[in-house]
Amino acid sequence: MYQIIKKFWALFLAIMLLSIAQPLSINAAPHTTIEYLSDDSYFETTISIIPTRGTVTNTNITVTYRNASGEAMWDLTVTANFTFNGKTASCTSSKATANSYNRNWKIIEKSSSRSSNHGTATAKAGQYLNGVYVNSLTKSVTIYCNGNGQVS
Repeated sequence: MYQIIKKFWALFLAIMLLSIAQPLSINAAPHTTIEYLSDDSYFETTISIIPTRGTVTNTNITVTYRNASGEAMWDLTVTANFTFNGKTASCTSSKATANSYNRNWKIIEKSSSRSSNHGTATAKAGQYLNGVYVNSLTKSVTIYCNGNGQVS
């Protein structure tokens, strides 16, 4: 009889703990959007999220600049980490990385910042023809996290 009561209370406590535990963020699958420019080149944005209870770690938003043929010219990634508690979120770190995939494009500058519940990365890429600078594109990307760990 004692074993049955012990198992009942263990099961009851487990159910209670699960019912009050914070849920995992449900938006963990990568999501991609496209923003077309006037010359048919475009920015392709992909969000990748790794949620855990109370934190969202190594969350990435990558923006890839592609020419009209779909070839990647350069990209910018913001990687941010967040903590959340069901009411508020805090960005604990933000990092920018940028890469050039075409010899006619060079990353001129990049930066990152964080504030309250978001992290931002900015990059400026220069276009060169025969080694001569002809144009530049600047792109910023921001990750937001709400108090429930949902990232956008």
